[in-house]
Amino acid sequence: MYGFGDSPEPDKNSVDLLEDMLIEYINDICVQSAKVSKKRAKVTVNDFKFALRHDPVKLARVEELISLNKEIENARKLFNHDETA
Repeated sequence: MYGFGDSPEPDKNSVDLLEDMLIEYINDICVQSAKVSKKRAKVTVNDFKFALRHDPVKLARVEELISLNKEIENARKLFNHDETA
């Protein structure tokens, strides 16, 4: 909250409200993703992408994070391969 102009020590009620809103939002997205994957045993990343399909900003962020995760995994593989050689 401080990054968006709040004081360094925000009001506890504001923090609690924001936390409640965030938990509710994450829960809603998880429930939507679970409904999409009800025929499978587990929820996949594609289920979350489907649940976020109407929010292009959040969907783009998910795609960006997936791409960065792949880059990190590839870098770790190269680093581990170089270390063992």
